[in-house]
Amino acid sequence: MCAFSEIDSESAETFRVTFDTNPPILTQLGNLNRTRNKGKMVVHGDYVYIFGGYCTKVAERMKIGEWRWSNLASMKQDRIDFGVCVLERRIYLLGGYFNASLEYYDIDTNNFYLLPNIQLPNQGIVCAVIDDLIYAISHRHQRVFNKDFQLIQSQDYIFMIEPWSCSDVTVRGSTFTFIYIKDDTRKVCSFDSISISLRDIKYF
Repeated sequence: MCAFSEIDSESAETFRVTFDTNPPILTQLGNLNRTRNKGKMVVHGDYVYIFGGYCTKVAERMKIGEWRWSNLASMKQDRIDFGVCVLERRIYLLGGYFNASLEYYDIDTNNFYLLPNIQLPNQGIVCAVIDDLIYAISHRHQRVFNKDFQLIQSQDYIFMIEPWSCSDVTVRGSTFTFIYIKDDTRKVCSFDSISISLRDIKYF
């Protein structure tokens, strides 16, 4: 089981993380074209995509196995600590720090399109699509949207301290897994969509 991540400070470095060992194995990949901090990654098909981060609308993608990043069209808005998920041929970017907007990247047209705002701004978000529902989990909130991004469930509580960075998510059945980074803490977390619970799997 693998995920992809950038490091949690201003850098162009990216990594593949293998969860099946303790501690997980980090393999360095090709450098990004744009140095960034708190960008968000997502895997779709044969590609890894990265979007946003502090003071940039630059988006890039890398073909798995080739490990070279290429630039895409520019995002519509700056985003920090936002959520990202894939629905069919679109990659959605949800909210972020002081940002309640929603936009998506159309893979076929290589363009971004801005949609009406989602109901609440969120930050430190990890997202996953399970059974046609979109789960947006932050350190303070849990939101569930349908495919039209109508809010169908909302809970407010503190899951964890606000992260510096989170990896992309790996979905298996009703759960998704990601890496949480804060200060000297590096841990693999798993969120279960049935019990609505977050747990720590391992530290490294």
